Amino acid sequence: MESRAWRIAHAGLGLDAIFTGFDQLLPSQVAYAIASWLTHDPATGLFTSCTMSGAPKEPAAEA
Repeated sequence: MESRAWRIAHAGLGLDAIFTGFDQLLPSQVAYAIASWLTHDPATGLFTSCTMSGAPKEPAAEA
């Protein structure tokens, strides 16, 4: 699994593809029904993007 995660992280993919790749990879190791995938600005710690899987898309609620 570690090598598959490394390939996803270093493949030059866009965020949606990275989030999808990890969302397909991790359930074999960690059970979850809903995931929130996000990025943050390391200088401020503020979230810069977020997407969820396993739940209906509700942009207002995600914001």
